[in-house]
Amino acid sequence: MRTGNDRMSFMERIVTGARLFFVLSVFLLLLEVITWFGATAQASKVLDAFAMLITLILLLATTLGVRLLIKWQSKQERHD
Repeated sequence: MRTGNDRMSFMERIVTGARLFFVLSVFLLLLEVITWFGATAQASKVLDAFAMLITLILLLATTLGVRLLIKWQSKQERHD
């Protein structure tokens, strides 16, 4: 049987992982922007734009996923 402390440690682990992923995504996005303005070849710019799009999608998915998980977890706690 789980206690309230187990749920909090689970939520803390989820939030910590999401924060690390968020920082990594922002770092990758900054690298992509720097590369975008530094690149001269057209193919390189297309690849950088594609990588930037994927990074933005991952960033958005992480943010929304954690918010939905926190809402779902808080609803579970209310029903317990």
